[in-house]
Amino acid sequence: MKRDGYIIERGPDSFLRRKPEMKDLVKDLGMEDCLVENATGENFVLAKQGLHAIPKGSIMGIPTRFRPFIKSRLLSSSGKFRVFGDLFLGKKRVANEDMALGTFLRARVGDEMVDNILEPLMSGIYAGDLDEMSAEATGEQFLKLEDEHGSLLKGVRQIYNETTAKQPTEATFLTVREGLSSVVSALEQELSTKIIKKR
Repeated sequence: MKRDGYIIERGPDSFLRRKPEMKDLVKDLGMEDCLVENATGENFVLAKQGLHAIPKGSIMGIPTRFRPFIKSRLLSSSGKFRVFGDLFLGKKRVANEDMALGTFLRARVGDEMVDNILEPLMSGIYAGDLDEMSAEATGEQFLKLEDEHGSLLKGVRQIYNETTAKQPTEATFLTVREGLSSVVSALEQELSTKIIKKR
């Protein structure tokens, strides 16, 4: 929806650049010129009656730098301590066993981390309940981190070190200038046109 000249998303607000399907769809619909990057470099969560920045250096909500995470007011001391427990859990998931993404993440980093950071952040992408979404379908990047590193924190730390060394210039997330609903509208128009032509 539009308000005071701004686009306000009431569902997903962006998509991952590294996953080509959505970007390809936008191009196929002739909307490539409408693509925009997330240029803010910072995401906020509405919690405790205020906006709080997700700790700097986080990847997919998982902290790579401990100092900004410890200073964050989004989690209590016990909640932060529980997140660091991920470093010592090792690989816990049974191979080829699917579960809810929320169940997987809660087992690794605790309820408070999921409820206060991961759920709000990821709902902007999936527009769904983490406790009802398949980990295999939506959280393959987290599963891969556990498989390869035995820890989400260790895995994202390695990604952070590698990407910092390469000094990437591309934003992680993309969206379209008039909001993601404009992609749906363009797709409806395209399909309607093809149906009419077939008749």
